Amino acid sequence: MSIRVYLIGLLLSSFVLIACGEQSGKSAVTADGNLMLLYMESEAGVDPYQSRMLVNKDFLRMDDGTDASDYTLYDRNKHIIYSVTHGEQSILELKQVKTKNRIKRALILDAEKLHDSSVPKVEGKSPVQYHLKVNNKTCSTIYAVKNLQPQALAALREFRKILASIHLSKLNNTPDDMQEECFLAHEVQVPNRTLQFGLPVYESSSTGLKRFLVDYKLVKHVPKLFTLPKGYKITHMTGAAAK
Repeated sequence: MSIRVYLIGLLLSSFVLIACGEQSGKSAVTADGNLMLLYMESEAGVDPYQSRMLVNKDFLRMDDGTDASDYTLYDRNKHIIYSVTHGEQSILELKQVKTKNRIKRALILDAEKLHDSSVPKVEGKSPVQYHLKVNNKTCSTIYAVKNLQPQALAALREFRKILASIHLSKLNNTPDDMQEECFLAHEVQVPNRTLQFGLPVYESSSTGLKRFLVDYKLVKHVPKLFTLPKGYKITHMTGAAAK
């Protein structure tokens, strides 16, 4: 087994020690609770940092793990994303964009499925490794667990679909040499590609970003975490006009 796979196995082992504790099997969203997922992320030139997702039937909130931080809030009923920046007292509002733009480059997508019996199970299921390729280039490597936290998976898919529509609407204003194949495939054409095999407990991209799930559990619902600050300037982001 390679050093890389061994290190991934260590990350997954530490996750399993947490996920198989008392909270395991008790993480379904309820009327008075939210599902919390905690991640560690790293990228070139940046110290590892944590990120948090809070999910319920109405909202998805993303932040750095602290209640007072800047955050992204996705309203699952209105299908609107809000990006809140406290320092500037500003809110950027993003909605799904309808556009006639199309990706002009040929993108051939392929997924290589690998089996590694040494990877520990998560809630009785074995994470499966996939190399996600575009035009024979590996764009992402993921370890995904089928049917793990479907409510979080659904919210993420909805969220990424909106972002993809915005990217596509602006594509004609982006120079061809800046339209990188992995970005076009994973962020525009098939925004849920890294989510199609289940919830990733580990993923790395060709850009150097690595992300792994270290904890998830049911936490008490705090209504103020899913509201927008009053008095902040709201900017409505719109898509570029199709040419």
